[in-house]
Amino acid sequence: MHFNEKLLNKNEKYRFLISNLKIKINKRDKFTGLYNRNYFFYSLRTKNNGTLIKIKIMGINFVNLQYGVKQGDEVIKYMAKKFENMRSDLIVGRLSPMNFAIYTENTDINYIHQMIKDVLLISSSIKQHEENISISCNIASIIYKEDDFNLEDCMNKLEISMSDAIRKGINRYVIYNEKYETYINIAAIEKAIENGEMTLYYQPKVDAKTGEIRGVEALIRWFNKEHGYITPEKLIGFTEKCGYINKLGAWIIKKACEDIKQINKVLNTKIDLSVNISPYQLEDERFLEKLENILKQVGFEYSLLNLEITENENMEDIDRIQDILKEIKDTGIKVSIDDFGKGFNSIDYIKNYNVDEIKIDKSLVEYLSNNPMFIQSLISMIHTTDTSVVAEGVEQKSEYVILKNMGCDLVQGYYCYKPMNLENLSTIIKNDNT
Repeated sequence: MHFNEKLLNKNEKYRFLISNLKIKINKRDKFTGLYNRNYFFYSLRTKNNGTLIKIKIMGINFVNLQYGVKQGDEVIKYMAKKFENMRSDLIVGRLSPMNFAIYTENTDINYIHQMIKDVLLISSSIKQHEENISISCNIASIIYKEDDFNLEDCMNKLEISMSDAIRKGINRYVIYNEKYETYINIAAIEKAIENGEMTLYYQPKVDAKTGEIRGVEALIRWFNKEHGYITPEKLIGFTEKCGYINKLGAWIIKKACEDIKQINKVLNTKIDLSVNISPYQLEDERFLEKLENILKQVGFEYSLLNLEITENENMEDIDRIQDILKEIKDTGIKVSIDDFGKGFNSIDYIKNYNVDEIKIDKSLVEYLSNNPMFIQSLISMIHTTDTSVVAEGVEQKSEYVILKNMGCDLVQGYYCYKPMNLENLSTIIKNDNT
C-alpha cells in the first residue's frame, strides 16, 4: 500500500486507510447486535453531511449492584433494540459498554430535537418496564450540512458537548451547533495566537482619591479576519467546556506579564497587573507551580500580580478554596474576587476568604442612585476585613464622585479609560506620570 501522505488531509487519509485495510472486520457487537465501534465508523467513511448523536447511559452500575449483572445486561439490550428501531434510515452503533451512537443523513434541527426526545423517552420507559429500575441518559449531537463532515472533528466536538450535558445534570442534551459557533475550536484559537489575531487589551484601574493609574486588567481580544470580533464570553466559555482553559490561561498570564514588565522597565513605574482566572484553572493541582514557573521565566515581580477569580456557582467548597487562595497569597501574589454581587455566595467571600481586593460588579454600581446607603454599607463592611474595594463599570462622573466620597479605593470603567492596546496604554501611563 503506497501513497503520498502529504497529499492527503486527515479526513481523506482516514478514509483511504480504512477503505484499504485488508483485515477481517467483525461488523456486529456480540452483546447487542448493533454495529460495533470499528464498523460504525467504517460505515461513515463516505459521508459528507449528516447528524451524529452520542448517547451515554447512566445508572447501569447501580442496577448491576442492586439487581445483578444479568439484569443490567437486559436493560442495555432493551435500550439497544429500541434505538435500532427508532427510524428506518439510521446507522446505530455501540461505541463502548455505556455509550451508543446514531447517525442520520437528516440535518433538520427540528427533526434532531425530536429524535433526541425519543431517545430520552426510551430511557424513561425503563422505569415502567422494570418497576424499581431508573435509567437516565446524557446526549450530545452535532450537525454537518456544508459537505464538511469530518470524523475527527466530530468526535472532539461531541466530547465537548457531552461534558457540558453531564455538567448540567441527568437527562440533559447539548447540540453543538446551537451551543457553540462551529468556527470556534482549538485549532482556530492556536492559529489566532500564532498569527496575531488573538491579543491582549488593558483597562486601567484608577485611584479614586487621586485619579492616578495604579494598575491594569488584562482582557483578551480576538479579531477574526473572517468572522469579526469574537466575544471573550464565547471564547472563554468554549475553552472552559473543552478543557483548553489551562493552556489559554497560561498564554494570557505570560503575555500580560511580558507586556507590563516592559512598561514598568521603560517608564520606571510599578503598575500592578490583574489577570482573570477561571475557577476551572484552580482545579489543576499544578496551577500554582505552573504559575510560578511563568513568573520566574518572565522575571515578573510576584507582588505586582493580582489574580482576579470570578465569583462563580462552582466555588462551593469554601475550605478547599481557602486553601488554594492561601497558597497563592503565601507566594506574595495578590488575590481578588471579581464580579462581586452577581448573586452566588457574595457574603461568604467577605466572611471566609482572605483576599486582597473585592471588585464590585457593574450591576451594583448601576444601583447607586437607587440605594446609595446599601453600597456605602457594603464598602464599609468589606473594609473591616482590610480588603480593598474596586468598583467596575463606572461610566458616569456622578458615579465616580459618589464612590470616591464613599471611600471606594479604586475605580475602573469607561468614565476613566476604555480597554486599549499595549501601545496606547504605554502612552497613557507615560502621560499620567509626567
